[in-house]
Amino acid sequence: MRRIAGWMVTGVMLLGAAASANGTDAPSVVVDPAVTATRSFDPARPPAEMPHLHPGEAAVTQSDFRCSANAGYRRAAGERHVIITDVSIHVSLATLVWLPTDPKGKLIDHEQGHRRIAEIVYDDAEKAAADAARPLIGQRVDVSGLDDEGIEAKINAILQTASQTYLSAIAGRSGRVNEVYDAITDHGRAKIDEKTAIERAFSRAAPKP
Repeated sequence: MRRIAGWMVTGVMLLGAAASANGTDAPSVVVDPAVTATRSFDPARPPAEMPHLHPGEAAVTQSDFRCSANAGYRRAAGERHVIITDVSIHVSLATLVWLPTDPKGKLIDHEQGHRRIAEIVYDDAEKAAADAARPLIGQRVDVSGLDDEGIEAKINAILQTASQTYLSAIAGRSGRVNEVYDAITDHGRAKIDEKTAIERAFSRAAPKP
């Protein structure tokens, strides 16, 4: 029986509230080490929390890219603007490989290829996060008529845009490379080793952010 592997990439933004701070001239970036777990499932009774398998699929790899951000700002008395003085951004990657009980070696290798692609892209997470956050530092934000809660909401919207920029660069690129990888491997059915397929997928997909 032919086994077809699937993959899933998700991006989750967790936004921090703005608060006063001393300020820096560069964003603070924290990159958590990538973590991986593997779970087995009975194809006849897949668990409810498992991503849905499309017809013909035998396994799925779920890569969860996360990004949280917060900012400090200052405001002089009577000013209509606040200035963002510092930004910190925290990113992580958790990959969960779902394999059926008693999986075949080729299926395992194919799914591990999806995991490896996500981790290779994640190697650029620090640069992508810094690039997304850096333009915010020193930005003047019009807060006319806003109270403290309104100011925080407006800055959080700016942080959300920066987080989405990061996720587009990293999770988005991982998704594109994985699509090419599946095309090259015919979802694990083609007679090509995973290392070669990964190299070709990166060379054909979009360039680094």
